[in-house]
Amino acid sequence: MYDNEFIANLNKAFSLDHKKGAHTLGVSLKTYKSYRKNGNAPTPVKKLASIIARGYLPDEGPWKFFYIDSDNSLISPYGIISAGDISFYHRKKWAADSYRREYNKLKERLNNNTEIDEIQDRLLDLLVFVQSKVV
Repeated sequence: MYDNEFIANLNKAFSLDHKKGAHTLGVSLKTYKSYRKNGNAPTPVKKLASIIARGYLPDEGPWKFFYIDSDNSLISPYGIISAGDISFYHRKKWAADSYRREYNKLKERLNNNTEIDEIQDRLLDLLVFVQSKVV
């Protein structure tokens, strides 16, 4: 049975470079050409061709809608992720945590300042009251 998806995966992964396809799939050039001609191959070869065509990502589970394009960027349903984004992920996460802690400290200081302002207002009211009694 001719498998169009398998041929599409071979075309996407190897284009017309039969030698590269045969070498990558671990078969002889003759066997590779036979796969292309018949449009069929053993299941492990089909799965490997699918994984390579998708950018070495599995085609099941949470990775189903992800792939790696020709620019070596990871394409996800949520956007494009470059290798640099992935390599700096921990640094960005650390920075975000640090900024959140700093923000919380500043917010706390601001709340403390409002308490000081309230005390200052009470002291001024008390001073005005004392002055009114003294005069």
